[in-house]
Amino acid sequence: GDAESLIYLEDQNVLNKHATSNTPYITIVVGTLMTGDNASVGHDDLQGAYVAQKEFNDSSQLAGGTQVRLLIANSGNNKLYATTVAQQIVLLAKSDST
Repeated sequence: GDAESLIYLEDQNVLNKHATSNTPYITIVVGTLMTGDNASVGHDDLQGAYVAQKEFNDSSQLAGGTQVRLLIANSGNNKLYATTVAQQIVLLAKSDST
């Protein structure tokens, strides 16, 4: 399947476990290119990120069964967007303690 969709579904599982069992989770931002000439690189990045996320979550490798939630940050094909994406990540980190 499409890695972006698989990450979304796994993230929903993580949030559901947190809501029903108070399972702790951490959030990792995956910054990559999802549009433009190098979009295939971004899709490969997401595939790798999903495999790692799923492997960690299924085997509960982190302390206390902590799960991993991934957020995708698309910087696009224009280098100027990378600064905007970085600023958005900083804002998110200030408002989300996971």
